[in-house]
Amino acid sequence: MLIHTVQFWFHRDRSTDDIAACRAALDGLRAIPTVRQLWTGLPVDTGRPIVDLSYDLGLTVVVDDQAGHDAYQGHPLHLAFVAAFKPMWRQVRVFDWA
Repeated sequence: MLIHTVQFWFHRDRSTDDIAACRAALDGLRAIPTVRQLWTGLPVDTGRPIVDLSYDLGLTVVVDDQAGHDAYQGHPLHLAFVAAFKPMWRQVRVFDWA
């Protein structure tokens, strides 16, 4: 199992509608055949000072292995998502682990 986690920070001029549209597009990546599970969400203030609340939107994707990850990254749905939404982001952090 390989876990792909991404946090997105949007340019400050982006609206909540832009973030919602990006989240909906991320949810659409579930259609990629190698995706086993996918979650999207907004930061949650749980009252713990160690929790990073600076990002605007999060994504976690589970695939079977490196080959599944590579297929996900190169899939036309993923490539179209990046092309459409990348201009909205000021920072992206990716964490891949197994």
